[in-house]
Amino acid sequence: MSRLSLKTSLPCLCLLAFGLVLPTLSSAQQEIRTSTKQLAPGVTFVQEMRLGTEPMIINLIKVDLKEKGVKVKYGQARDVITLDGETKGREVLPEIAARQGALVAINGDFAAYSADPLGLAVRDGELLSEPMDYRVCLGLKGKEVSMGKLFGWGAFYPQKGNPITLTGINRYPHAGDVILWTPTYQAKIPAERKAVVVCIKEANLPLKPSQPLTGKIDYVSPYELGEPLPQCPPGCVMVVGVGEAGNPLLPA
Repeated sequence: MSRLSLKTSLPCLCLLAFGLVLPTLSSAQQEIRTSTKQLAPGVTFVQEMRLGTEPMIINLIKVDLKEKGVKVKYGQARDVITLDGETKGREVLPEIAARQGALVAINGDFAAYSADPLGLAVRDGELLSEPMDYRVCLGLKGKEVSMGKLFGWGAFYPQKGNPITLTGINRYPHAGDVILWTPTYQAKIPAERKAVVVCIKEANLPLKPSQPLTGKIDYVSPYELGEPLPQCPPGCVMVVGVGEAGNPLLPA
């Protein structure tokens, strides 16, 4: 039996990371016009137009988490993390919103050229992506809201041998990385260097922050440079080590 443990420093559901800085104008420089529209009980749209030397339009959604039936959820493009296809896993926001049945949707996370989230992502309690040390996260837990920087830590505990530190979750593995893949990661990629893949079956998915993930090793397989790496099958997780970082994953 192998055990995988992942922990974060705050017990909150983190949905997105963002930063916003607005210029400050004097009352002599600006005229402010505000319009408000109630979209649903507990959900209000506010538009503020600042006219003057530096005109600006601010669109704001006010959400009352205490209102019955109001929820804020994380939505992932294509519902999986992938680099495949012409869009590299990306999806336009209206399509994500329609699939989720959302009244309002905001493009609130950061990604690179693909739809792989850059930073912490948790969907319905499932940990999809690890945090980045220098990015602030917004978290919702029940009716509480919190913000802060989170530190992620994870390790793979084989039945024999020392724990192996994980460097990431559900992302492209580079040289020196030991990455955990869950069935949410469905990119078809070749090995950047020699790699070792450990497939763990009967995993107690979904992967959740600060909760151990257990399972039985199904197989351990080395891959040469350029060989296609396998996709994670349903009910399993994979630990992928690239370059020298893959050697500790091989059987003694």
